[in-house]
Amino acid sequence: MLGTDASLWLVAMLSVVLAPAARAHFGWSAYDVSRTVTLDGIVEAAQNRNPDVEILLRVRGVLWTVLLAPAALSEDRAARIATIGVGDQLIAVGFIRRGQPGRLRAARFTHDGTTIVLA
Repeated sequence: MLGTDASLWLVAMLSVVLAPAARAHFGWSAYDVSRTVTLDGIVEAAQNRNPDVEILLRVRGVLWTVLLAPAALSEDRAARIATIGVGDQLIAVGFIRRGQPGRLRAARFTHDGTTIVLA
């Protein structure tokens, strides 16, 4: 069995080694982070597309795809995301995917008066 110091060291090393792989899937490189976009619309669909949650949001007649960070990252986020339903108002603040102007990765969203920070 490892001592406390060895266990802490092992956890720290695993975090350093695994963090880049975890961030690679949901990284920022494909998004234009030089410009923040705010979308305020009505939810038309909400789907868990493992590992991401995808929201179809109608904003002034235009349908947007809004990606939320994986709900599994925290119980609070998962609980809040699970309450989003068709017909709800949602405000998403984030960044547009390069080459796909109708696709937004949310850094935060507001639903039912509560703002959840995702990034």
